[in-house]
Amino acid sequence: MACSEHKANIFIKFISVLVAVALIVLGVLKFYFTPNIPTLIGIWTVYWIIFGLLLILVELNVKLIKEYFGFMIEYCGKGMFIIFCGTLMIDNFVDSHIIHESIVGLLIIFAGFLIIIVGYSALPSQNFPPPQVPV
Repeated sequence: MACSEHKANIFIKFISVLVAVALIVLGVLKFYFTPNIPTLIGIWTVYWIIFGLLLILVELNVKLIKEYFGFMIEYCGKGMFIIFCGTLMIDNFVDSHIIHESIVGLLIIFAGFLIIIVGYSALPSQNFPPPQVPV
């Protein structure tokens, strides 16, 4: 593995763990600071925590997670999943109590695009396997 590929791989893992921690922390804080949370918002917040834990388990290379969530091994799949998690956090910008969640959601979407771009530019060998010649 070349030096640039190694640095890109570490960068992508760092961004993924950072997004996972943000999802978990914001989910827990939302439950802690919102006394009468509506049911739908509570369900979405549980999804934030579950998806954050899922991202951490992917980065820890848990075999069961790799088997059932194989799309998260590839950088495009991981980036798209992170973009999806970011869209779950974006709510209406009118309510001043949840503006920080929307800003973090936009940052998570940016991180997802960044993972896709870095994954395809710095790590071409994993994303584009060599063509197989039919015999």
